[in-house]
Amino acid sequence: MAKKSSFNNYVSDYFDRNSSGRADLVAGDSFNSLGFKQKKTDVLELVEHHALRLKSDTDSLKICDVGCNDGAFIEYLLGIQAEIDLYGVDVSRKALAKAKANSNLDKVSFDLVDGESGDLPFADETFDIITSIEVIEHVEDKDKMLSEIYRILKPGGVVVLTTPNKESVALNLQVFLVGFIRYCFGKKGHKDIFIDEKGFEELYKKVGFLCEKKDILYWIRPYLTISYSTYTLGLLLPFMLPVPSIFLLYYQRMLNKYFGRFFKTRLITRFFCWSIFVVLRK
Repeated sequence: MAKKSSFNNYVSDYFDRNSSGRADLVAGDSFNSLGFKQKKTDVLELVEHHALRLKSDTDSLKICDVGCNDGAFIEYLLGIQAEIDLYGVDVSRKALAKAKANSNLDKVSFDLVDGESGDLPFADETFDIITSIEVIEHVEDKDKMLSEIYRILKPGGVVVLTTPNKESVALNLQVFLVGFIRYCFGKKGHKDIFIDEKGFEELYKKVGFLCEKKDILYWIRPYLTISYSTYTLGLLLPFMLPVPSIFLLYYQRMLNKYFGRFFKTRLITRFFCWSIFVVLRK
């Protein structure tokens, strides 16, 4: 039997140790909670739009959240105004145990995924809609993940997927800083292999997906943060000045509301957008 890779082993162990992370973000009111909730709201709007488009009079829609963790996002999906059957899969046993213990999710089917094989436990062409929010960066074999999603998606179905943008200046500074701190304390292992827009486009085209959402760079963030619990130390680029979390809350809301329209050139969006946000169709 093939030996489990150190990366896959670290990822599953990490999410076992942090199995309540998403639920804490949903319940919290910190700067990081703002980003989580806004992204989930935007994803939910797209999922609901496609659910209403795809629904039929006879069959309920099947929706799967790949990398569901403790089911926090699936709770959002419960509000969709259509007949749906919900499923969730994850590599973390402890996160899935928390999801199954949530009485709000007692009608949701949860399954464990073997992070080494990457096989999803479903038949071909099972789902109408698949979501995968901030997951693919934790997967070593990204080709396999997208191929499996393609396999279990029905023809005409859609995938809504987000992941951090590898070219983001703030993300790269944050990764360097966190990596340096971990090195100083003798910490080993990592859970992220990021991808840029071009690399991601090559991946999904190779699998056979069509991109429905063209403007896929998302969430302008020209600063980095170092967070502990609900406290966030923000460093504004290029001045590197520490600012309190509450300031970042208002600052990010202002960026979202007023300045997104000015960041449309490819050069700026490549380096200052934190996330890739893509809608794919089979």
